Amino acid sequence: MEEILLSSAELKNRYGEAPIAVLFRYGQGEVFHMISHYYLQRTDLRERRHRLSAVSYATEKGIALGPNALRELSDLSLGDVESAATSARFMANVLAAKKQRTELE
Repeated sequence: MEEILLSSAELKNRYGEAPIAVLFRYGQGEVFHMISHYYLQRTDLRERRHRLSAVSYATEKGIALGPNALRELSDLSLGDVESAATSARFMANVLAAKKQRTELE
């Protein structure tokens, strides 16, 4: 049985299919599949806030940065970091749900 984890109305309108990420059983395991464009797309800086520096994101979240982090973040926008954080959170949620299902079996 397939479980749709992420879907997009824009994809549905454009291509007739909405799923972005799905989970399904195969054999004795599970397969997580996500369209590659989700990972490869360029961050869309739709709002002025997204164009701010990555350091602004850290400040917004109350994260103190040392000098090395400040240098490493200099080429990134707030939108870049926020997008990466959202993707990382999504994957952590997928893995946590999998762990819970495994413990219940």
